This record gives sequence, structure tokens and C-alpha cells, in this order.
Amino acid sequence: MTLLRIENLQIQAGEFQLCDISFSISTGDYCIMAGETGAGKTFLLESIIGVHRCLNGRIYLDEKDITCMLPEYRGIGIVYQDHALFPHLNVFNNIAFGLKKQFPKKKRQEKVHAVAEALKIDHILKRPIDNLSGGEKQRVAIARAIVVRPRLLLMDEPFSALDPLTRQKMRRLLRRVIRQHRMTVLHISHDPADMWLLANKVAYMHEGRLLQFDTLETMLNNPAHEKVSEFFGRPSNRGKRIRFFPPRPAATREAY
Repeated sequence: MTLLRIENLQIQAGEFQLCDISFSISTGDYCIMAGETGAGKTFLLESIIGVHRCLNGRIYLDEKDITCMLPEYRGIGIVYQDHALFPHLNVFNNIAFGLKKQFPKKKRQEKVHAVAEALKIDHILKRPIDNLSGGEKQRVAIARAIVVRPRLLLMDEPFSALDPLTRQKMRRLLRRVIRQHRMTVLHISHDPADMWLLANKVAYMHEGRLLQFDTLETMLNNPAHEKVSEFFGRPSNRGKRIRFFPPRPAATREAY
């Protein structure tokens, strides 16, 4: 079942423009969006959540037109690279922030403890934000986004500031929580490991255009554009099937 559908989306900010973006994501998909810096990936995520006004095209969520809907009514969560946590609130209150108007105190506590336990941060709920490591801050940001059970979760390079070992742990935790909550995800990343270990769909953007949106296997074996071939480090022989098996160290494979 299609959850997110975008049709011929055009949005402009200054001299930059998203041009005729069209794709759809099914319920339960985990889509990684890649592309060079400045390709418009973050701009697209912010357009989906309602930060930017559309010049043309439509955005549908659960077949409902949300193109002109205010962000707070869209039922979409977002996690930024810089966490965007509230420095004056502790971990518990950061996570519970989006629940205040929806649930009484006891229910909020239950939901916060459940998601904190899943992300292994239940032991730091009383800590102030400035006493957390980068990995802990990122888990708090993810917890805050998913505790409200959004229909769609958007993530903008959530692991980029983390060291390799912490990134690996975060992928493992995120994968478990996403499956547990049956969430649909659109995740910006430059790290191929995120694609191998998390995604079933991949999108590639370049200069405001969506060059290809497909399964990872299809993009590897049949890239639709030279830029996609270059990104995956593949020969640009379009139309020829390329056998490719992504490397997964045994220890990593077992961990997942």
C-alpha cells in the first residue's frame, strides 16, 4: 500500500529549484536518499514535512493531499543531523515534548520509558542534554521523533557525526525499533553501509532532480544515469547486467 506519493513537485528557494520530483513509498519501506552535497535532499525532506511552499505538484500521504497542510498536522516526524534538541529540558522532557497535548502524564511516562528502553537510553532520562555524548543525543532525537508514532519518519544524515563503532550500534538499534513499530522511513545518507544494512529502496538526486528511485539491486545492476554509476563505483555500461554483492564482514552480518 502506498504511503507517500509525490507528483511533479516543483519548489524554489532563491536560485535553487526542485524540478518535477515524482516517486512513491509503500508502507514499511526504508528508503535511503543519496546524492552530492547541494543536490536538494534536505530541501526535499523539508518540503515533504511542509517547511517550503510548492510552486507546482502535489504531495499525498495515505492518499490524502497534504500539499498545503501545516507541518504539525501532517503526522510526519523528522530527525536532523544536529539533533535539534531543547537544551533547557532533560532527556525525558525532550522525548515527551510532542506528547503533551495528546496524553495524560501517566500515559506519557509509559510511552517515553518504552521507546527509551528500546533505544537503550532509559538510564539517562533525568540527565540534562549538555551532559550527553553525540550518540546519546542522536538516540534522544530519534526517540523524540518516533514516540509520537508518525506515519512517516524523515531522517537527515542522523549518523554522520558519529564514530564508526557508534554508527554500527545505532544502525542495529534503529533497525530493531523501526521493525518493532512498523515504521516507514525516508533517510538521507552518504554512507553505503546504511544502504546495505537498512534500505530496501534507494533514491539518487542531482542538482534538484531525482535521477533514479528503485531497489538497491536494480540501481547497482542497471543505473539509469552516469551519476548513479559513479556513486556506486560501477562501470557506466547501461543496459548490461552487473553482478554485485555488497561486502558485509562476518561480525557485522551476525550482529544484524
